Amino acid sequence: MKIGLRVTSVLRKKIILAIASLFLAFALSEITLRLLQDKRIEPTACRQRDPILDHSLVPNSTCRFKTREWDITYKINSIGLRAGEVSAKNDDEIRILFLGDSFVEGFGVNVENRFTELIEDELRNKLKNINVINAGISSYSPILELEFLKWNFDSIQPDIVVVGLDMTDFKDEIGYYNFIRERDLKDVKKQEKPDSPDDYIAALGEINAKQKNIQEFKKETEWQQNENLSLVTRLKILMRYFKLYVMLTNYIKDTLNKPYLTEGSPPLIEGDIETDLFAIARNDLPKDVYESLWRLPRKSLSDFADYSHEKNFKLIFFTYPHGMQADGEQWSKGRLTRGFIRGKTYSTKPLEDLIKIGEELNVQTLNLQESFRENSHQKLYFDFDGHWNKEGHKVVAQAFLAFLTSKIL
Repeated sequence: MKIGLRVTSVLRKKIILAIASLFLAFALSEITLRLLQDKRIEPTACRQRDPILDHSLVPNSTCRFKTREWDITYKINSIGLRAGEVSAKNDDEIRILFLGDSFVEGFGVNVENRFTELIEDELRNKLKNINVINAGISSYSPILELEFLKWNFDSIQPDIVVVGLDMTDFKDEIGYYNFIRERDLKDVKKQEKPDSPDDYIAALGEINAKQKNIQEFKKETEWQQNENLSLVTRLKILMRYFKLYVMLTNYIKDTLNKPYLTEGSPPLIEGDIETDLFAIARNDLPKDVYESLWRLPRKSLSDFADYSHEKNFKLIFFTYPHGMQADGEQWSKGRLTRGFIRGKTYSTKPLEDLIKIGEELNVQTLNLQESFRENSHQKLYFDFDGHWNKEGHKVVAQAFLAFLTSKIL
């Protein structure tokens, strides 16, 4: 009897020791990962909240932007652009202004490697009086880009304005529309009446209401309230705070080509415009939801056309594919964090529909889809981040040079 008790006690001690050893190994691994992991440095010193434009770049600021894929320096000019100073315009000068979001701003590449600088260098070999100005600002969409243009038109005096439409703009437009409307309502000096709230203020609720399957899912699970989540789901949420768990599970999912979330990233429901930044590019997005998502961008593009007539400048629209739209292998790692799997190409209908809208508004429009597909034998996007790398910017520059020299200049 005593022997049996002694064996049981020894076994218990071994089990406790094994558990303690595993816990210690896990803790040491976690600490090591946190110490050795490259720290991401955001260019926060160069960005600010803006009462007029929601957010903007800080004039005359300098900052560092570092991720696992790049390490670059931002230098912002006196009017808040990642570009050289905009001097007084010469009489014979032709100014081309590019408006867009982080793709135009040039995430991950030095200024000299951006497509706008490549375009300017090439055009100046033929036309000495060309000045290409990059006014790309991260997270901007057409409604903010038009606001930026109105506030800075007299100081920049562009002859040609090129407006980019990104797949993330469809979601962004809703938030920025509401921001601008609230801004204008607070401005008692503003004489113009804002658009009727019946027109656009309820756009978000209207679009989401049409996705009944998503709304039913949210209601049934009390989504994001964490009240009806299973124990397993709760445990997974807890474990995602640990880098070792994130690294191992994401490695497995990456190997199996299964979508996963990055550490700290918000949960998303594919096709839900509240959480899915790329809802417009889903292959199975309901038609009525797709059409509703176009509602605000279409209005912004139409307002751009009206403003071009008022100020007498040449207007151009352009759009481009994200990696999962270019082919099945571009943006090979980061696409999984957005619910897109490798080996599959996703909807390019928004790119094609922009051409139709350009035709309706009598605005020349460039779709870069074919240019990216023709060059997809090389890596054009950062694997994790998904923005264009240097080769991607070269593709954009080449396509624009052909377009500008044949149809505009």
